[in-house]
Amino acid sequence: MALATISEDSAFMMWNVRDKMPFSSHKIRGDDRPSSLTFVDDSMIIGRKNGTVFQLLPVMGCQVLSTVKFVNDDHDPLMSRHTNYDSRIQTLWMANNRRDSMIAFKLNFDPSAPLPGGDDVGRSSYFDQAVEFSGLKPMIYFVTLTAATDPTGDEAHTACVSAKVPLGEHALVAFSVHSSGV
Repeated sequence: MALATISEDSAFMMWNVRDKMPFSSHKIRGDDRPSSLTFVDDSMIIGRKNGTVFQLLPVMGCQVLSTVKFVNDDHDPLMSRHTNYDSRIQTLWMANNRRDSMIAFKLNFDPSAPLPGGDDVGRSSYFDQAVEFSGLKPMIYFVTLTAATDPTGDEAHTACVSAKVPLGEHALVAFSVHSSGV
């Protein structure tokens, strides 16, 4: 059991929960201060610049494997991006509080590919595909329902009934918080 922290100066630390001692520490290079940290299988994603830059790294390393940058002509300091990871389909879901859509990034984890720099720790990972889905309103926050968070499927069933969406197999069931409600 561990806890991860990343400071404003990009110092990443993994802490042992039992003895409250750090067991791993790295300085992660990046263009701006970190704004989020998300674990994805054997990797992690560090968000920077209010969620306009995302770096994919191995959990126990400091080598950036892949980067996604969202370009905006006008830097909006109030813009933010919220992410959730669905390990079932190895997809990182993103919502921006200024766009009425969600973006899905399929991650590729290739255990046979060497890591950049010849490091043998972990496996090579990268952002593989991106798809944008239009929505009704820009989202402030959202929660995805996955097999881990909703093992019986009861919450997903309730969400589909509430949203008047036909029941069946869905790629994503989520509760979205926006300016006019949920």
